[in-house]
Formats: sequence, structure tokens, C-alpha cells
Amino acid sequence: MTTLEQTLLILVFCAGSLITLSIVYWSLRLGITPTATTGKVKLNIQNCLPAVIDGNIYELGCGFGSLIPVLARHYSGHIIFGIERSTVPYWISRLRCRHLKNVTIIKQDFFNIEWEDTGLIICYLYPGAMERLSGEFQKRLKSDCYIISHTFRLPGWEPELESKAGDLYRSPVYRYRCP
Repeated sequence: MTTLEQTLLILVFCAGSLITLSIVYWSLRLGITPTATTGKVKLNIQNCLPAVIDGNIYELGCGFGSLIPVLARHYSGHIIFGIERSTVPYWISRLRCRHLKNVTIIKQDFFNIEWEDTGLIICYLYPGAMERLSGEFQKRLKSDCYIISHTFRLPGWEPELESKAGDLYRSPVYRYRCP
């Protein structure tokens, strides 16, 4: 092995280690690992999307940005914000969605986002975050705003639509509407 090959191998190992450490750090800090939305769940979410919304779209915890292109195609006339706090998924989302004109990926805590102009929120989060968001949504979202969550319910809210994905786990998708 040449010196150049050894150097490249060391660089690749160091980069991989830093990426892994970053994901582990943010997973421990946020309480959830970044998990991509599967194709069957994406299809189910797409079938649950409201035909008409009034306002911007936010995906809270957009992870690696796998759902953002679906939203961008479906709602081409709306601004879509992907909010991600973990560094590596944030950069992957930025790269993945850089060609989408109506999409902005933001590295921020979604609890610090202003949601007054929101027509639709999409989230795939853990129960603790859903519990906290339940109260925040009631206080901060305008009436008729839609919320779509998959896998985890929004405590204290009654979904207007509940659907099961055709995946192995029959992952539930819930659509709520602010009163």
C-alpha cells in the first residue's frame, strides 16, 4: 500500500468516525435517531395529504430529507421548510433538496420556529416530543392548520383521518386539523 493510499484510508476512517460520533451525539441529545421514512409510509402520507392548505409547510425533524421531495411535488405552489437539528442529517437534507426551488432546510430547534403562517405540519417524532408539541400546537397554530404524524399520536387530539401503511409494521399515519 502506498503512502497516498494509507493517507486516504486514514482520512476516510476519520471522516466516518466523525460522522458516526455526530449522529450518536445528536441521537442521545434529542432522544431519537434519524430514521428515513420508508417508501410505503411515504405513499400513505401522500394519500393523506389535504388537497388544499392555507400557508407554509413544515416538516419537523426532517432527518435525511426523504419526505421533502414528495411534499415539494405535491405542493409546488407552497414554501416548504425542513427543520432538522442534527448536523449530519441536516447537511444530507440540504444536499438532497438543493434543486427544489420551493424548499428551505433549516438547522434549528423546531420549538423555536414561528408557526403562525403554517398550513401543514408533518412530523415523525418520538412520544416525548409529540407530548410537548401537543400543547404548543394548541397555543401557536392557526385554526384549520393540518398536522400529519406517522407512527406516533398527538396526545389529547382526535385525528380526523387515520390510515395504515402497507409496510411490515402497518405504520399508522394520523391527520389532525386545528380547531
